[in-house]
Amino acid sequence: RKCEGLPDRSGYGNYRGHIPRRHCRRHHHFPAGGAVSAVVHSTGKPFCSAAHSVQPDGGAHAMATPLGELHLHHGTLIGILLPHILRFNEGHADAAYADLADAMGVADGIALHDWMTDFVADIGLPKTQSALDVDATLLPQIAEKAAADHLSATNPRPAGTEDYLHLLRAAMGRRATASLA
Repeated sequence: RKCEGLPDRSGYGNYRGHIPRRHCRRHHHFPAGGAVSAVVHSTGKPFCSAAHSVQPDGGAHAMATPLGELHLHHGTLIGILLPHILRFNEGHADAAYADLADAMGVADGIALHDWMTDFVADIGLPKTQSALDVDATLLPQIAEKAAADHLSATNPRPAGTEDYLHLLRAAMGRRATASLA
């Protein structure tokens, strides 16, 4: 598989088909965190609509901001959180997600959140917050901060504290989620 569809308008240049996904984290000009950023922002227009002030990944950034207070890398957090917010926003940002899936070369019948989960794993980033040793007892506070974050308002589907708490718990991973119940 390749790092698909990074059109020139993205500001990242056109990497379509040039970097095998399994090698993205090894290329100095396109490190793993940059790969996630490039994927998320590659379609430019749908992911930053000034006319509507909506970002289909706004919720991921709203959660990553307070998690960053734990001195965790923002790009890594976005990689972990993005599949969850993509799933949460299904039905609320379909045109933007269809544009992104097309630009990334996601095959028909593959859910964008599943593709993103595989992409994150392929470039060597962790898939759960547990892998970063996030303390699950902090999730309620993080969810409150995410709901109050200005980026939460840019998410296409309204999200409150309980929504963010559910998303953060899901992003902890299965073992950690089971212990939270």
